[in-house]
Amino acid sequence: MSEIRNLAGPEVILLGNIPPRDILAGGTPQQVDEAVKKAFGEIKNYDRIIWSAGGGMPQDVNDTNIHAFLNAVKKYSK
Repeated sequence: MSEIRNLAGPEVILLGNIPPRDILAGGTPQQVDEAVKKAFGEIKNYDRIIWSAGGGMPQDVNDTNIHAFLNAVKKYSK
């Protein structure tokens, strides 16, 4: 994320993401939280970032992992 931010500049909106298939669809809520924490740790300024799963929402993602993603984004964006 930090390399892309440096290349794109501060005016560009970035799509920050976690791995959609392996983590969001196939991981545990704890793995989702860890992936979000890692993504937040890669960049210092969270302005102009849309937090998401890279490439979109995969099929068969369970509600628990979606809630884990949303809760982690709220937790680490503070």
